[in-house]
Amino acid sequence: MKLSIPLVFAGFLFFVFACTKESINPRDQSDIAELSQLNVGNQWIYETYTVDPDGIEKYRTNDTTLILGDTVIDGQHLYVESSSFDGLKITKLIFQDGQSIRSYPSNDVLFSLDTTMTYRQYTTGGSPDTLLITDYRLVGKQNVRVPAGEFEAYEFQGEARSQITSSVVYNRAFYASGAGLVLQICPFVHGNGHRFEQRLVEFSRFR
Repeated sequence: MKLSIPLVFAGFLFFVFACTKESINPRDQSDIAELSQLNVGNQWIYETYTVDPDGIEKYRTNDTTLILGDTVIDGQHLYVESSSFDGLKITKLIFQDGQSIRSYPSNDVLFSLDTTMTYRQYTTGGSPDTLLITDYRLVGKQNVRVPAGEFEAYEFQGEARSQITSSVVYNRAFYASGAGLVLQICPFVHGNGHRFEQRLVEFSRFR
């Protein structure tokens, strides 16, 4: 049966509430499965914007993430995830490992509820200077509002460094229990004050 979280906020208004971040107590954590929502047929629809230093937004694309299927390789249960970000298409195999989600076969951590872990991701884009090394960690919880609704979300912060220049930017990703990734904020690597924002519009879940 397909269940959809409806669009409950009209327009493109977005807030990160100015509340104090909650510290993370491992006993209070959601299970990683609730944050990842790895079930075949699950689909996320996002709107991606460029936001300038004055807060003026420019719509770019509708992006989608879909769990296409699952398979077993070498005894490991894997999910096939297809996603897009600003028109860039990516398909990868991912799996749950304890309180972490990893990619296959590299075994790289994609995100983790282990508060002691700092994990590294590599990102490439259309030009040489978009090759980034990003070190992520779980920093806390806070309420966020996106077009799909209001969520109490785990915030992951990433320090992104270019291999070509000395530019450093700080990415933020927010995951909510029962909904997965609800918001990404990614400053441009050259530090000119512009940023990408990818906001959840709708999450469709198959049971």
